[in-house]
Amino acid sequence: MNRVPKIVILLGIVSLFADMTYEGGRSILGPYLDYYKATGIIAGALSAGELLMHLSKGLGGLLASKYPGRRARWTILFTGYIINLASVPLLAYAGGWLGILLLVLAERTGKGLRTPVRDALIAEASAGYGRGKAFGIHEALDQIGAVLGPLYVGLGLSAGYSYAEAYLLLSLPALASLLSLVYTFYHVSTSTLVVDESKYSMRIGLARYMVIVGLFSAGIIQWSLISYAMSKAGLPAYTVAYAYAFTMGVDAAAALAMGWLYERTGVRTLVLTPVLSIPASLILVFPGNTIWILLALLSWGILTGIQESVFRAAIGDLAGRDRLASVYGAYGLTVGLAGFAGNTVIGYLLDVDPAWIPLLVIATGIAGLLVLLPVYKGRD
Repeated sequence: MNRVPKIVILLGIVSLFADMTYEGGRSILGPYLDYYKATGIIAGALSAGELLMHLSKGLGGLLASKYPGRRARWTILFTGYIINLASVPLLAYAGGWLGILLLVLAERTGKGLRTPVRDALIAEASAGYGRGKAFGIHEALDQIGAVLGPLYVGLGLSAGYSYAEAYLLLSLPALASLLSLVYTFYHVSTSTLVVDESKYSMRIGLARYMVIVGLFSAGIIQWSLISYAMSKAGLPAYTVAYAYAFTMGVDAAAALAMGWLYERTGVRTLVLTPVLSIPASLILVFPGNTIWILLALLSWGILTGIQESVFRAAIGDLAGRDRLASVYGAYGLTVGLAGFAGNTVIGYLLDVDPAWIPLLVIATGIAGLLVLLPVYKGRD
């Protein structure tokens, strides 16, 4: 096995168990909030966790750029993973929607802190291999855990476990992720920076790219709102967990396909994002309709695959040699601010009149397409 696949695969295994932990917990956040009588605006406020995660990505990127040594980067990784993973089992002791919110904020902060370093390691190592393919492979491994986690939690709930007991079950994959990270630290060398300069001639500037992904991210519904709407429609918690497992399976397949497509079409692949965002939003309008639920979940899974492969791979191709981690941090901050703003408004509309939600999603999609259009036509 050569160096590039080894890094991608080992970090993918770490992510597999990490995703099993926090995606398992995330899959039932909506029903858990409903259990504590939270409102739609509170469910939407969980997107503050996504905002904090992306703010932490900015911090993690800055720290990694300021202290580029191997020890410093791995210290950031371990710190982020420990905070990220420890917060999930502690949800068993939340005691109310405020406790849920605080622990989600902590979990997202840890995830944000370590993500730019991890992504920079993958981008550095996969320059000669193809970043679209590398991020697609990593995301596919990542999403195996994202499928197993909700299934694991769903089976626990189906067997009669309480929400608290279901969250405590997630301490096992959390430990497995940390042990995998220790193994990776001792078996992967990350001291050599490998960069392929050939793709820096991509016909798009980094600033324009940030605007595009920001506008598209504002129209992508977050799972906390989707699961909340499904729970309010009367679907049992284990069904919501299984639905999340389904979307993560779609995500894994889509990430591989979209990573492959990116290697051939570049950022033009992004045109699929607003198209898929529209059916994904309809689950908030028709949360009890089986056909709309399946269509929305399928679209949302593909969207997530695009975000986790194409969005991230393009950053690696656009950023300069010496600023990968900091640019990944800035990217995370951009999509986080946009996602927080968009989903806060969407959460409000969910309480007031859900019929307006697809119109908002269409508006953000059109705005993003207008910025992307010159690139898509090859005029920029």
